Amino acid sequence: MYVLYGGGVTRSVGAQMVLEEAGLDYELRPVDPIKGEHRTPEFLALNPAGLVPALETPEGPVLHEVAGIMVYLADRHRVTDLAPAPDDPLRGTFLSRIFYVVSDIEPHAKRFFYAGRFSSDPADAPRIKAAALALAMERWSVLDRMLADNGPYNLGDRFSLADLLMAMWANYGLETTEDIVAACPAVRRCTELVIARPKSGPLLEKVRRELIAWQESTGGDGS
Repeated sequence: MYVLYGGGVTRSVGAQMVLEEAGLDYELRPVDPIKGEHRTPEFLALNPAGLVPALETPEGPVLHEVAGIMVYLADRHRVTDLAPAPDDPLRGTFLSRIFYVVSDIEPHAKRFFYAGRFSSDPADAPRIKAAALALAMERWSVLDRMLADNGPYNLGDRFSLADLLMAMWANYGLETTEDIVAACPAVRRCTELVIARPKSGPLLEKVRRELIAWQESTGGDGS
């Protein structure tokens, strides 16, 4: 059985969606970064990077980085409904979309949410956050055009875990949980299709509700 460390509004939901979609046995062990539980000696012994999610595998190794975990699970268990096989012509497009989200979208989201980490001068944080917001939305608009031209999924008519990963980030939003999908109709359509899935949808909706509650209680300033 797999052991997934994370929960709450963390990116562990991406790995959890794959575990659920693939019907794999797992245990979810909560790790709350807000309480600093991701930096305890016990957790760092599992994942020296000090970030969630982490996935303890039945074979022993502990994996981290959500996109890598998601692809690993689908490939390891040959769940081609989630990830095209290496000899599938769509494998290249699949990997391209995964890496686009990881390389072009995720970094700007991190700078937006944690602007204070990217300068030693607190006065720089508002400018970093504003620039990250503009760059993130520009990158989302590129993905929106690709989906509009060849959707509704990232692989055209074929669902994959690339849609789960994209929907996870779209579900978080930036200034609000709705700003990305409001500006990107094709992204909204794909995200709605994921939310309509009986296994993935409730997980994303739970994260959205918890995120809204957290934003209301803190003002959403994670910097």
